Amino acid sequence: MKFRSIYLVYAAAALLLAVQIVYSVSGTRAPAPAETAPAAAPPPPAPPPTPADVTTLILSGQDGSQPVWLSRAGAAWKLETLHGAPAAAAKVERFLAALLTDEKRPAPPPAEGAPAPATGTGPGEGVLVSIGINGGEAAPALILGLRPEGVYDAVYARRVDQDEVFLLPGDMRGDMGIWKNAPGALPENAAWLETRVFAFDPALAENLAVVYPDHRFDFSLGEAGEWAMSGAAPGGDWSADGLKAWLRDLSDFRIAEAADPDQRALYGLDHPSHTLAIRLKGGGAKTIAASPNRFGEGMWVETSDYPGQVFLLPGWRFQSYFQRLAALFPHASPTYPVDEISFIDIRRGGESVKLSRRDNEWRAVATRYPLRSD
Repeated sequence: MKFRSIYLVYAAAALLLAVQIVYSVSGTRAPAPAETAPAAAPPPPAPPPTPADVTTLILSGQDGSQPVWLSRAGAAWKLETLHGAPAAAAKVERFLAALLTDEKRPAPPPAEGAPAPATGTGPGEGVLVSIGINGGEAAPALILGLRPEGVYDAVYARRVDQDEVFLLPGDMRGDMGIWKNAPGALPENAAWLETRVFAFDPALAENLAVVYPDHRFDFSLGEAGEWAMSGAAPGGDWSADGLKAWLRDLSDFRIAEAADPDQRALYGLDHPSHTLAIRLKGGGAKTIAASPNRFGEGMWVETSDYPGQVFLLPGWRFQSYFQRLAALFPHASPTYPVDEISFIDIRRGGESVKLSRRDNEWRAVATRYPLRSD
């Protein structure tokens, strides 16, 4: 019995020694605890957008009604919701600068005992401003509300995801074509239209050709810097200064409305009644084509500055831009002493009006009704 116990002790010792030898030879060790990697730092916040980052600007009601959609192409802006017509780029940039300014001011608190002022930024009120950054899809950003009472250079505003109301600088409602300071008023496409659609430096003009339905006039600048006129011109001297004033007016050619370019044939612009071409020193030319508006007042026009676009030119501006020939031929009107005039006969076509003065009182000969003597 004693030898059996000793044998078991030796056997256990031998087994432990064998296990130790195996682990020593194989190099096996107990696995070390895994090291925890340091947590990654959060990315820095994106910088706020600048006006140069904005490529789309949409102004509408909070429900998306009556949108004005402006998109950027390089330095130019166009109205997607007005036949792709050019937008006033300087005005858009000024609006974006006010929209994205850091100079937001807190809305002033109401006077003691007075109700909170209407801001026009509540649900269903104001103008929803959506912007697209660097070609991205436009997303709602701000609600523009009313002007504070008695203030014309600021508007109430709030972020779409916040309730805090603050003030943005500038007459932003006026820029949007909203003149009524009421919550339901919405922006107008026409307020953003670029009205100057034909521009050049008058000092660079060296030839002007004007074509009317029944005649043509050409003006050319000679080597000595003097303008000459050719074509079916009335006799007599003409005024080069009048031509220079005409060119100055043409260099600031402005329209009133934009029209659907797909309807240019309906507007008569496939066969324009009037054309105007200016050749510039050093090469290059500027052209205008025009036809009468058969549906109302004014003239439909196309310009080389904005090919593919059609505009409506008011009638009084058409007179200034196209019908200037009379101003080139100044003539002295006859003058008579007023006290010596006793009879006036005015005729036009088959009509005639005769006036007679007796005892310093004018009468229409046919009716005998007294007329004003002044």
